[in-house]
Amino acid sequence: MKLNNKLIATSFLLLLATGPLVACGNSSKAGESKESKTSETKKLTDEEIAKTDAQTVLKAIYQNDTTMANDVSSESFDSMKQKLQDGVADKQVKYFEENGKLDDYTLIVDGSEYTAKEVINDYAKAYMKITATLPDVSVEKVEMNGDEATVTAKIRPIAGLSEANPIGGARTKIFGGLDNDTIVRQSQNKDVKQINRLITLKLYGVYYGDMGKKPPYADEETEINFRLKKSGNHYVADYETYKGLVKNSRAEVYGKTEGDDSNNQSSSTEASSEDNKNI
Repeated sequence: MKLNNKLIATSFLLLLATGPLVACGNSSKAGESKESKTSETKKLTDEEIAKTDAQTVLKAIYQNDTTMANDVSSESFDSMKQKLQDGVADKQVKYFEENGKLDDYTLIVDGSEYTAKEVINDYAKAYMKITATLPDVSVEKVEMNGDEATVTAKIRPIAGLSEANPIGGARTKIFGGLDNDTIVRQSQNKDVKQINRLITLKLYGVYYGDMGKKPPYADEETEINFRLKKSGNHYVADYETYKGLVKNSRAEVYGKTEGDDSNNQSSSTEASSEDNKNI
């Protein structure tokens, strides 16, 4: 009995002595395996993060899904969007200022007065609003180069050549039965072209802004490219990247608006065709 007890005690001591060594060996192997696996999947993880962030950028600017937008913007997304909207407005302001002072232009409709600045700001707001209505956006591939990710995506853009076609639907709502000639006379401005431009911008702002209508879209998807740069745990887009995405939201094609049987350009396209599809 004493011998058995002695054997048990000896075995227990041996177990205590060898246990830590075995555990240490297993721990070392587990650590090496974990480190190897982490190193092996790091590149894939970076690519996956960039792809997810790229999709977040696309949804924020093109589909108004801003859930994670601040994580993928070089500044707050609200601030970024306001700067983009200001850029759209500035292009119109410059157009008017090339032909006189902005304050020289006022739109007067049946006693209601709209300054050029008010009309342009409403137009820019509506422009950005429908930019965030694209029906199809997807990330196709991401190429990594250090801290930079080059993204290839597909979108179905707004049909820029038909964008202003349906805005005549806003005429009755805002102008009643007044024609352009009557509005030009009431506005008491000799520059007929500029007043006509203000009329178009006002109609655009009402139709896509106040009335919440959707624009015509291209029949086919378009491939676009943009770059994101790593910042902290995400790949982010700066102002120039977002600005490029807004430009890419319009394609030089004709489209058909739901409920609109005409694909032909109308005289109202002047203010949002070639020189307005981009910021």
